[in-house]
Amino acid sequence: MERPRRRRGFPVLLVLALAVTAAGVMLAELHVRTSTNLFVIHDPATPSVHVATIFPYPAGKGPLAHYTEHLVWLPNTGKGARPENRHTNAWTSDRAVGYWLSGPSEDLADMLRQLAAVFDPIDLPPDMVEQERGIILREYDYRMAGNPNAQATREMNAFLYRGNTVAASILGTPEEIAALDHDEARALHASTHRPENAALVVSGDVADWQVRWALRRAGWPEPQGALADTAPPAFDLAEPLETTIRFPAVSAAPRMIWRRVVTLSEPVQFDLLEAQTALLRDILDTSLPGGLAGPLRFDATIERSFDVRISAMDEDSVELRFSAAPDR
Repeated sequence: MERPRRRRGFPVLLVLALAVTAAGVMLAELHVRTSTNLFVIHDPATPSVHVATIFPYPAGKGPLAHYTEHLVWLPNTGKGARPENRHTNAWTSDRAVGYWLSGPSEDLADMLRQLAAVFDPIDLPPDMVEQERGIILREYDYRMAGNPNAQATREMNAFLYRGNTVAASILGTPEEIAALDHDEARALHASTHRPENAALVVSGDVADWQVRWALRRAGWPEPQGALADTAPPAFDLAEPLETTIRFPAVSAAPRMIWRRVVTLSEPVQFDLLEAQTALLRDILDTSLPGGLAGPLRFDATIERSFDVRISAMDEDSVELRFSAAPDR
């Protein structure tokens, strides 16, 4: 590993926008509100409409942000009846939380109205708050317990990115999950889930004017206050070291995970670098000449499964990752 130059990253919003552009979809930015980040992606090939709102949160708050996401979305998924042709979910990454709805284009205003409920203060009875903490503990068991790949990723992150917030787990440990505090989640929600911090993304068979009309009809909240700083913290690598991590188990099957963090010769704007690495990953994963699928995926005498990833860490650094399970 090489130590990258210390630089600040770019907001998560730019990452999302350029990643979509790289996929070949036309991207149009609308300024319906002066301080609202609104993106409309017109895709006539998709009959449904996907609506998402995204909020960055402070570094180092992953488990609390994940708990907050659960508490925010819990009453929204259960509030009122939704048509069967709608879908909804929420997610937490290492720098932002997001909530989304999808359904017919004629339901856009209603979906925006429902999505706007994420701005409302968290107000749940104590039994539901406790129940949601238990759901996160079961999510930990499902994702981590008995999963050597997930356990190895956690240990390797702590080694590769020691001292950086990217090394921290979003789920946390069972002890951290059990200690999650309802009042702290309410405070994090109040400081982050504000209209001026929200990135709103609308994609599908919908025109710009339809989004403008639906926002007015839904009464999408006006921003109050200044736009928060959403830049991620500076990223820096520790000095190169070596370590061996083993997960002994009676029924363990052989597998390998190879990861390397590389410093670029010249910095690349972070959102552009994300798009470039996504494209390169697809190139390497193809069976065409130059890809890995030809010599690996279709030769069972070499491997049973494999995965290759390239991720932008900041504008100076990318991580290369290759994992595989040999057949024999």
